[in-house]
Amino acid sequence: MDIANLDTSALDTAAKFFRTMQKAGANLTGPMQDRTKRRNFVEYLEKGCPKINDNGEVVTNQLPEGHELARLILGDDYITPEEMAEAYSFNYTEEQLEHFENTLPDMEKLLQHRQDDSILYPQPSVEQCLVELVVMNDFQLEGRWFNEQKQKFAHEDKTSAGGWLSLRKNGYPGSFNETWQTQKELLSEDERVPNVAEAYCGFSAYHKIRGVWLLKNKYLRTLSVSAGGRRVDVGGFGGVGLSVGGYWDGSRGGGLGVSSARK
Repeated sequence: MDIANLDTSALDTAAKFFRTMQKAGANLTGPMQDRTKRRNFVEYLEKGCPKINDNGEVVTNQLPEGHELARLILGDDYITPEEMAEAYSFNYTEEQLEHFENTLPDMEKLLQHRQDDSILYPQPSVEQCLVELVVMNDFQLEGRWFNEQKQKFAHEDKTSAGGWLSLRKNGYPGSFNETWQTQKELLSEDERVPNVAEAYCGFSAYHKIRGVWLLKNKYLRTLSVSAGGRRVDVGGFGGVGLSVGGYWDGSRGGGLGVSSARK
């Protein structure tokens, strides 16, 4: 192979491969210096890199790992970074993709997400506020009450850049028709109330990628607060996409619950 004639993309791919393998602890010196080892290595790659036990035997009847395991357990409630990137034209960095791979919840946590009836999704490649998310989802921004400059939450409360987040699809059980004080005290120790950007991002992404609107007749309080002191909520949907409203913390309603997130 003439290295000088390889195009830039091929060289970049090769460099990325070697960096990734090196980080994983692989020593490629043997295959590089020995033709038989190279042939064996290629055959192993062609077989899909099956798991090998301590005796050098291929492990059969094993559960899938990584993204395949998440898809097996959560089904459509699991959104991959590739799906998110394609839907929104995100450009995740190599480091972000590696972070997603290394921090994907284990089986126990995935089963917990399924029990909670949650969606698990990758957050955007850069921090996004509510205003940016509305535009990103191709919904109307002009005339929306939260687009006023005084509504700082719509500009300052943001998603994280990369990283997993899970959201209960129907809010926290037992949180409906309760005040904000009661609702936030219901959450378990490892759950938290997301801000409006995090909630809007997850529920809107589920619609954009899965074609399903959640929260049709429900509204979920978030951590964000409007300029007038109302607790911001998301829910319902219409021509402007996911609705964004607000209620006083002491207000109750049969369709008003609280959103819950886990990392």
